[in-house]
Amino acid sequence: RIETGEIEQSIFKSSTDVSNCVVMKYDDYLVAYIESTVNDQTLLKMKIRQYCQLNLARYMIPSFFIILEQFPLNINRKLDRKQLPVPDLNQLLNNQEENTKPNTALEQSLHDIIVEALNFPMTTEINLNSSFNELGVTSFGMMKILTLIRKRLYSKVSIPLLFSNSSIYRLSNALRPLINNDNER
Repeated sequence: RIETGEIEQSIFKSSTDVSNCVVMKYDDYLVAYIESTVNDQTLLKMKIRQYCQLNLARYMIPSFFIILEQFPLNINRKLDRKQLPVPDLNQLLNNQEENTKPNTALEQSLHDIIVEALNFPMTTEINLNSSFNELGVTSFGMMKILTLIRKRLYSKVSIPLLFSNSSIYRLSNALRPLINNDNER
């Protein structure tokens, strides 16, 4: 069970530019809404994400960090959660500097497996360098990915290999020699 209060405390501690914060769950994604008037939102998001990566378990790190100048309030001057913007999955998938596309058959296969395991639309393009954490992969999602890789690509893939190579690009580079060695036998 995820304790959003612990995540919110970490976000508060990450920067003095955070004046308010609330973490909510949408489907399988954690979304951190941050109230701040800081000018450089990209830098603030990066600072908060890095702090969370150092201080929280991987499954507790939000997939989205949405910065608002002011939180929407209801008539009683309390946070109106229904008025918070719904996160855009495409923003999550395409917010990297360059949207690196699969260049090899193995990268394409891994891309397709991850899209399927995460129930993304089949037309979704995922940056090869996006970490599984950034994509909002849960432990259940990792098990689905592992199962599909074992069925379709390499039956001997291990959990540690998957966790230590948590992007399509890194996983492809780790699997390629293993698959090639297996095929040579």
